[in-house]
Amino acid sequence: MDLAKYYSFCSSCDGKNKIEMVDYKLMLNDLDDIVFQGKCKTCSGRMTRYIETGEQARFQMRIQIVKESKVKGN
Repeated sequence: MDLAKYYSFCSSCDGKNKIEMVDYKLMLNDLDDIVFQGKCKTCSGRMTRYIETGEQARFQMRIQIVKESKVKGN
């Protein structure tokens, strides 16, 4: 499932709430939340989407693996 595709919001598209995000980058912020930064498929406006995972214990091991792989350059 493509997480950025569903439930993203573009403030330029008249309040439509199921806008697909394209050309996005996936990052972890300082709180270990997932951040998508990309463009709206409809209008090409900038979009950002946060998924709060940092405080959820069930994701901590996976987040740590991603961080370690990025540090090692994998």
